[in-house]
Amino acid sequence: MKKINTLFCISIALTLLASGCIQLCYESPGRIKKAAQYTSQIPITVKELRGKVDCDTSQYKVLVLYNYCCGACRKRFHDTYYRLWHEWDSSLVSWYFVQNDCSGVKWNEDFLKHYGINTTMYYIRDDSPEYLSCEGNFTNCFFGRHITDEATGTPTTYILDKNGTLKLAYYTYDDGSSSVEPLELHHLAIPLDEVNFQTIDTLAWTF
Repeated sequence: MKKINTLFCISIALTLLASGCIQLCYESPGRIKKAAQYTSQIPITVKELRGKVDCDTSQYKVLVLYNYCCGACRKRFHDTYYRLWHEWDSSLVSWYFVQNDCSGVKWNEDFLKHYGINTTMYYIRDDSPEYLSCEGNFTNCFFGRHITDEATGTPTTYILDKNGTLKLAYYTYDDGSSSVEPLELHHLAIPLDEVNFQTIDTLAWTF
C-alpha cells in the first residue's frame, strides 16, 4: 500500500509539472541561455547593481532580493511589498526588485503584474571572482564589507536612506541565538522619514 501511495504521489506531481501548475526554479546552463530571450528583464552583476543604487541620491531606496519560486517571497509580496508599493510616494522611494538568479525569469513578469508592480526587472548574473568568493553572502558582497555571517536567503530587503546608509537590526531568537541583519521591510513599524539609519534596532523574533 505504501508503495502504491508513493507512486500515486509521484504521478500527481509529474502531472502538475507537465500542466504548468508547479514550477521548479533552478539555475542551469540551459536556463541561463534561455533567460536572454526575456528581454524585458535585465541581467546585472552585483557591482553594476550597487552602482545604480549609489547613483540614486535623491530618494530612499528599497532593494528586494527574491526568487519567483520562494514561498516566503510570495507571502511578503502578498502582505508587505504589494501594499507599500502602492502606499508609498514614488517620488520619495526608489524600489529595486532583483531576482537572486535567472531561474524564475520565465514567470517573473506576470508575477509582478499580478501585484500591480510595474518597474525595471533585474536578475543577478554574476560570474566575477568577487561575487563567487562571497559564497552566497549577497549582503556582504553588495555592501563591500562584513555585515553578517549568514548566507543571504530570499526574500531579503535592504532599506537605505538617501545617502545609501543601510538600516540594520539586531535580531534575537527564541533559541538563544542572535545576529545583525538588514532590517526586513515587514518589521518596519514607522514611516521612512522617521527612521534613524545610524542606530541598530533590537528585535526579538520567534521562528
